[in-house]
Amino acid sequence: MMSPQQNDRTGWIGIPSVPPERAAQAFVAFYLAIAAAIAIDILLITYNHQPETWQLTAERVFDDGGQIVAWALAATWPLMEAMRMVFATIFEKRTYQRGKDDANRLWREWLRRREQAEERGETFDEPPPDISRSNPGKPA
Repeated sequence: MMSPQQNDRTGWIGIPSVPPERAAQAFVAFYLAIAAAIAIDILLITYNHQPETWQLTAERVFDDGGQIVAWALAATWPLMEAMRMVFATIFEKRTYQRGKDDANRLWREWLRRREQAEERGETFDEPPPDISRSNPGKPA
């Protein structure tokens, strides 16, 4: 039988501790960090030691493997947060624009209905969209 804690989806996963809903983002950030650490290590080895063959460079990179993984683990969480900020900004801008477009569409439709009622000589007593939306009892 599973303990209540094992069945709890709000737990955290492994090293570094990551919430389950962000596990995929953690893997992407970790792989990006590994790739960056390997690239930097290759550049440093090439510049500092100037090995004669690529096999010697690869051997030195493998020798530095533990340090590369340590640097990648240390960089994973900051990378995740940077990715989160970038994606949140993009999503926020899209959401704002979508809301603005919806509000403009509601006002244009309301204005069109009002003008049509005036052309027919009918009274138009429908409240504007901002009042209709703030009062959930009335239809929008």
